[in-house]
Amino acid sequence: MKIGFKNMKVEDIQRVHEIEKASFTTPWSKQSILKEITENKLSRYKVLTLDDYIIGYYGLWIVHDEAHVMNIAIDPDYRSQGYGTLLFENLIEMAVSEGVKRVTLEVRRSNEHAINLYEKFGFEASAIRKGYYRDVGEDALIMWLVIEDIE
Repeated sequence: MKIGFKNMKVEDIQRVHEIEKASFTTPWSKQSILKEITENKLSRYKVLTLDDYIIGYYGLWIVHDEAHVMNIAIDPDYRSQGYGTLLFENLIEMAVSEGVKRVTLEVRRSNEHAINLYEKFGFEASAIRKGYYRDVGEDALIMWLVIEDIE
């Protein structure tokens, strides 16, 4: 099996949207994903492939020397097999290559699996966004990673 990463392209949107719908209660629309990869100069989106089949993706915005993780997901059929770690390693490597010094993200407070992954990479919780997830009013944990701390 061959694992690879590539920049997300328009032809990847359908598959990415399938993963998005399977992963989130309020998934992004195909149109939103399209705008991110075709119009947003701040965004960087990559897909993770297994034998050329997309099994995961991430997107982030880079503003000066900070990156904000917008979304990250692995197809449910491929979870708990180490692919999330590979995806996140690639995200951090790409951010570092672009001169990023700090990375931030929001995560549902109930998403212990994701929180554990982020903490494994050195992210620390810094604040809470009350009611951030409108679908059920759940709070988001704001987490930060300082790149200088891991170099």
